[in-house]
This record gives sequence, structure tokens and C-alpha cells, in this order.
Amino acid sequence: MVGLFVFRADWCPHCRMMERAGVVAKLQAAHPDLSVTMENLTDGESELSRTLRVRTIPCFILMDEAGVVVKRTSGSKTLEQLVRFATVK
Repeated sequence: MVGLFVFRADWCPHCRMMERAGVVAKLQAAHPDLSVTMENLTDGESELSRTLRVRTIPCFILMDEAGVVVKRTSGSKTLEQLVRFATVK
């Protein structure tokens, strides 16, 4: 199963905008085969964010079945942009 890691924070205006629009929830509903893990960085870095070298938020990291990073992007995304990003070819 392909995994999408989403790094966000409560204080981030782009994260709040995407949350209000339900972008990640709609992505999950449209692609139930995609495992989505949300990581809230409101209180600072996590071990996972350090390991994956997250520098800006929101940050999206797509991993393949073997746990290898396939691609990453950051910044506010529309549902269509996130669907294209999460599509592995």
C-alpha cells in the first residue's frame, strides 16, 4: 500500500485553509487504497519530521510499499493537485 504523510500545524494558515476545504479528507474518500498519516507539528518537530527532513508545512511525502520516498511537495494544494501528486506511475 502506498502511503502519504501529511505534516501540518494548527498555527499554519495554509494548513487551516486546506483543512476547512477538506482536501485531505476528500483525497482519502476518493482513494481508500491510499494510507494517509497526519502529523501535527503544532508543538514543534517530531522524530518522523526530522527523519524525513520536513522543513516547510504543509508538507506531503509519498512513499511506496517498501517505505522509499517517491516524491515530496509542500505548500497549499487543491484537491486536484493532491490527487495528481498522490498518483504513482
